[in-house]
Amino acid sequence: PAPPTTTAQVLANASLQPVLPTVFVPCCAKTGTTFLWGCTSQAFRPNFVCGSNKASEWTRQHCADRRYVLPGYRISPSGCRAERKEFFFWGGGKGEDGMHFRHRGVRWLTGMPTPLYYWQRNARACHAPSDVHRLCYDDLPADIAFENIRRARNQIEMVPADGRIHPACRKLRLKSRPPALGDPPGRLPAERIQLEVECALPWLNPRAYPGAVNMDFTPNHMSDPLTPLRLWDHLPRPRELKFVVTLRNPLKRAYSEWSMFVKWNWERVKHFGQRLDLEVAKLRACNGTIFRNPSLILTLPHKAFSAYHAKCFTGQAMEYVRNSMYIIGFRNMMRLFHADQFLVIWTEDMQVVSAADLLKAFADFTGLTFNPAVLDDRVTMSRCRTSKNGRGPNHQSFDKGMSQRDAAVLREIFAPFEDMLEVWLKHYGVRVALKDHPNVVARRARLRSRQVRQ
Repeated sequence: PAPPTTTAQVLANASLQPVLPTVFVPCCAKTGTTFLWGCTSQAFRPNFVCGSNKASEWTRQHCADRRYVLPGYRISPSGCRAERKEFFFWGGGKGEDGMHFRHRGVRWLTGMPTPLYYWQRNARACHAPSDVHRLCYDDLPADIAFENIRRARNQIEMVPADGRIHPACRKLRLKSRPPALGDPPGRLPAERIQLEVECALPWLNPRAYPGAVNMDFTPNHMSDPLTPLRLWDHLPRPRELKFVVTLRNPLKRAYSEWSMFVKWNWERVKHFGQRLDLEVAKLRACNGTIFRNPSLILTLPHKAFSAYHAKCFTGQAMEYVRNSMYIIGFRNMMRLFHADQFLVIWTEDMQVVSAADLLKAFADFTGLTFNPAVLDDRVTMSRCRTSKNGRGPNHQSFDKGMSQRDAAVLREIFAPFEDMLEVWLKHYGVRVALKDHPNVVARRARLRSRQVRQ
């Protein structure tokens, strides 16, 4: 069947369903998630997996049961689309991020149906603003009413459009420009109204397009106390979800995230030691008993652990120390999800293997189809070039600016959490990718030798 082109067609055809995320990378910022997204979202495109750039040939008839990625899109008011690496829908956001589930509902995530040719490789990157208008509410039946929220921030307010704007859209009322020379006296310039699509997904018949997969790389899902329950309650077949957990040396991850937000001017405390002291003080004040004896985390009853987690962790960005305590996230997620739904990839391991080895490990776990011919594609290799090939996980800030005092404080804090994580992964048999790769084995041997010398 032909893919839908209007919202009305979707609402009229119950057999069509949105391609919701089923592969998650729920942890953590500054662990190579941007690099991994750029590589996997490119390498598993349907034109490589199915061997055709025509959307009509991504069906079971032409592509069999091979699995490929159709990422979500954000479409700007000017009509230009960009892939959504992070949805910030279930949690893990700060401010307006993370409000989508609570205030916009699941219809924000499902989005409105977008023509499937948007995902063809030769599709234009930008379309007319009238296309955005049509996607948002022109094709909605008059009796469909959606609720929206109002906000006033940076002179932008989200407003309803006749009660019929789709929750995945927002109508921006931009502040009018100040009066200028030549304006009629006594008249203010008219307000400028624009529409933006925050989430657009392909709506397909799952029997005809069984290979379509979507991914969500929102970084702090594991640390968010409520995210696992939301995923379990609202996504179909939660036992089939896959979680690829990227981890990194916690000292380097904490310092790297702080450095990033300092560069973005989001972080007000410009000295890492001061910021570290503030967060450690919060942890100590939240629960002094567990702070002094972290091993209790593994033995607390579920109810007591959930209470501690909800009180002391928010799962938001800029919690540099708490988001590096990976065992908290694993216990939080594995209350509901099985160990075989998780794959751990260490950032340091990604840096010493080839792109082919990394993609094969990702495909073996997620069920996506890896076509080795993709490595001959120039664009794909530019996104998948690891340190072994001259680049590696990008945008990494290292701990060169960390003082010896700060490093010592973090080592003392993280040591028991690293030990608990190792015990947890072994006890439950959580799969660790690439651990038997010769380059990874050699890297870890060098690390152990360095630690012995120190």
